[in-house]
Amino acid sequence: MRLGIGRTGVAILVALFVILGAEDVYVWAVAGTVPGVEFFLALVFVLAVVFVAIREARAHPPSR
Repeated sequence: MRLGIGRTGVAILVALFVILGAEDVYVWAVAGTVPGVEFFLALVFVLAVVFVAIREARAHPPSR
């Protein structure tokens, strides 16, 4: 499966997933309740926006 974002793009998405997932775990540990659906939807939304941004940046590099 080709995503069109390259290895660096995949690394950025994985790093964001880990950071935002760790934030959810931190909220769970501090508050004592599992974060709601809105936290999960925000995570998916952020990853989707970054994915599209990386793909568009690779498709249209700046002129030199």
